[in-house]
Formats: sequence, structure tokens, C-alpha cells
Amino acid sequence: MHTLPKPDMVSGMALSAVGFGAVALSMSDYSVGNLAQVGPGLFPILVGGVLGVFGVLIVLASVWQEAPRVKFAWRPLLTICAAMLLFGLSIDRFGIVPAVVVMVLVATLAGGKLSLFSRLMLAGSLSVFSLVVFNLVLGMPVPIIEWKL
Repeated sequence: MHTLPKPDMVSGMALSAVGFGAVALSMSDYSVGNLAQVGPGLFPILVGGVLGVFGVLIVLASVWQEAPRVKFAWRPLLTICAAMLLFGLSIDRFGIVPAVVVMVLVATLAGGKLSLFSRLMLAGSLSVFSLVVFNLVLGMPVPIIEWKL
């Protein structure tokens, strides 16, 4: 496991990035107007600015705060990302059932606590649930099993 900076520092940097990113996006896409006639960009700029300033304050407070460094497990993050990527790549080629089965089997490797039987039962039940939701409830024509290579 790798160690990361203090949790408050990481949270503050993320909050600042989102806030100042919203400010930059709002300033480039929307007109601000003036105080007499407020434009659609003023509110996102104000909210983003407040978020960005709070993020900077959280980062500054974490510099002087005594807190342990966080150990970060990369394996769960990478396996979940790989599962989503494999699902996205396989649903058009193989259909929803194989895509959900592959996604669940890869995603359950992140925890490592389930037996193979439990993983297969979870994959089967989620694939049936996906079929019911997409094909029957929502009426979306999602292919069930398809082999396009």
C-alpha cells in the first residue's frame, strides 16, 4: 500500500479544483451581467468561488494539523475501474448478460472475501436483474447475448 497526504489536504485540493473549475467554466460559457441585471453565469461563479476558497482554507488548516498519513489501497480502485471498462467494451459485442457477468466477476476481486460460488450467484442474479430492468421495465431493446467480434 502507498501512503497519501493527509485526508483533509486531499479533500481540500479536490474541493478547490471543483470550485475553481466551475468558476473557469462559468466565466467562459455564460455572461455574468451586472448587479442590476444578473446574468446566468453569476451564481455558478459565486458558488464555485466559495467552494474554491473553502478548499484552500481546508488545505491551509491541514498543513498545521497533526494527522496521520493515509494508507491507500490501489487494488480495489484499479479492479473496479477495470470492471467498468470491461463492461463498456463488452456490452455491444457480447450483450448484457456476458457483460454483467464479466463486470461482476472482475469487480468482486477487489474485496477478495467472496467465494467463487457467491461471485457466480451474484453475477447471475445481477444479470437477470439487468435484463428485467432494461428489457421489461424500461422497454429498451438491449441485446441479451450476442457474439459480434
